[in-house]
Amino acid sequence: MPTTPLPQATADDVLAISEQLGLGISRDDAPEYAWLVTEQSRAYEAVADWDATGGTYTEDRCFTIPDDADNPQHAWSCRTEITATGPEAAGGPLAGRSVAIKDSIPVAGVPFYNGSNLFDGYIPDFDAEVVTRLLAAGATITGKTHTEYLCLSGDSHTNHFADTQNPWREGFSAGGSSSGSGVVVALGEADMALGADQGGSIRCPASLCGIVGLKPT
Repeated sequence: MPTTPLPQATADDVLAISEQLGLGISRDDAPEYAWLVTEQSRAYEAVADWDATGGTYTEDRCFTIPDDADNPQHAWSCRTEITATGPEAAGGPLAGRSVAIKDSIPVAGVPFYNGSNLFDGYIPDFDAEVVTRLLAAGATITGKTHTEYLCLSGDSHTNHFADTQNPWREGFSAGGSSSGSGVVVALGEADMALGADQGGSIRCPASLCGIVGLKPT
């Protein structure tokens, strides 16, 4: 389970977000949106419950929040240097490769935002299965990458903290919702990165950043 319960969204939260993103949600509709956001947030806790018998990490994992000088495209949510120990990981197929993780995927001991202020203060105490498998294969988790607000945009302008800039031209879109993942790979700041694609969230950033993106079947 998460170390702290996820916060419940309020109608005022929804109205503030609507104003910030220009969504035009009315005060009458805001409570229904708040209920939907809260129910979706509870899904994260339900998934953590399914793995209650294992996968919980207690060791400290260090992370840094890069400043604008080190993160000019606003692609990174935070930087890490997480590797697995043991001979299997050392000889794994991804040994020596750096992998960035989209910030909709939990990494134990590292802040999780999913592009939103609704998760402020939430630090998971478990790794997503895909993170566990990457580490077992020898990969180094080099950081979390910014995503669009709750992953609900194909552009790169809705993240709560700042717009993610195209790696080749400032002021242009990097695509979404896996915006930061596309940027850090294009700039060579990670060998590869995880995204998640239901409506183009890997394909759009890959196309706009000039890299290869794979959406598994």
